[in-house]
Amino acid sequence: MSLKQVENLKRMDLKLKIFIAGICILALVWLCVNSYLNFDKYDPSIKQFLSNPDKYEGKIASHKGNVVYEKEGVKGVKDGSIAEEDMYLKSGSEMILIKYKEKIPNAIFGYTLLKGAYKKSESNEQKNYIEVSEYWNNDYNYVKYIISFIALIYVIFVFFREWKLTANGFIEKIKLE
Repeated sequence: MSLKQVENLKRMDLKLKIFIAGICILALVWLCVNSYLNFDKYDPSIKQFLSNPDKYEGKIASHKGNVVYEKEGVKGVKDGSIAEEDMYLKSGSEMILIKYKEKIPNAIFGYTLLKGAYKKSESNEQKNYIEVSEYWNNDYNYVKYIISFIALIYVIFVFFREWKLTANGFIEKIKLE
């Protein structure tokens, strides 16, 4: 290869890098604009409902989290103000009262998915809540992370059994037979 051909390859390589970076930036901008334009089509969050209950009353939404019954599990609520039949959904850092015709069992090593309508309280003494129409417990959902961790350890073990790390990178271990 001549020196001119090498320089042309370097220029084409730079142009290709700029082109790929431009495509990535355009894709990111498109995703941001799409999210902004379709924001009203998404289910409102618990935080949005609690900040403006009049706007979201009656809207059906789905939320994922853990059902909490213990008084100490509910932050910001004084002891004695939670009845024993009260259930709360803890979704991230948000907590909201939920009402259902029966007691919702806790998910075993997983989470609960609720579908229900936002309801505004009739009086100031009551709290805004979600009236649950359906729920699903995803039991043992978090087991996949444990299995993945075990598989990762196994892959690392097999990798380093076949390859050796040196200052110049990885080299294949030579097996003597």
